[in-house]
Amino acid sequence: MSKFTKVLSSTAIVGVLTVFSNVAVAAEPSWAVGKQGTGNFDVTGAIDESCVISIDNLATVLNLADGETGASVATITESCNSGNGYTISFSSGSEGMVHSEDSELSVEYELNYDGEKMNDLKKDMTLTRTGEAYNAQYSVTIDVKGDDERIAGTYTDLIQVQIAAL
Repeated sequence: MSKFTKVLSSTAIVGVLTVFSNVAVAAEPSWAVGKQGTGNFDVTGAIDESCVISIDNLATVLNLADGETGASVATITESCNSGNGYTISFSSGSEGMVHSEDSELSVEYELNYDGEKMNDLKKDMTLTRTGEAYNAQYSVTIDVKGDDERIAGTYTDLIQVQIAAL
C-alpha cells in the first residue's frame, strides 16, 4: 500500500465519524438532559339543551250556568336550561269548550297564565321567557261567563302546551 492510500483512508474515516457525530447531535430528543419542552391539551364538557314542562291537571269542573272567574284548572312547571331563553305556547284544540254530544254547541272562555290572557281561542298565545328557568310554577285559570240557558251536558276543550328553546 502506498503512503498516499494510507493518508486517504485515515481522512475518510475521520470524515465519516464527523458525519455520524453531527447526526447524533441533531437527533437528540427534547427530553434530553438540559432541554425543556411544553405542551397543552383541552378539557371539554357539554350539557344538552333541555326544555320540559309538567302539567298538573286539577280536573276542575267549571260551573257554566253561573260562570267562573279565576277558576284554577292546572299548574304548569317550566324548566329550560337554554341561556337564550324559551317560549311557552298555548293552543285551543276546539277554539272553545265543545258539547260532548253536539259539536255545534260551544262555550267561549278566557285562559289566564302568568298575567297573560288568551281571550281569542282561535289564536295561539305565546310567552317569551328570557334566560333559563328551573321548576318555575304558574297557575292556569279560566274566566267564563255564566249562561243558565245552555244545553245540559259536558263541554270540553283540550289545551296543548308547548315549550321550546330560543
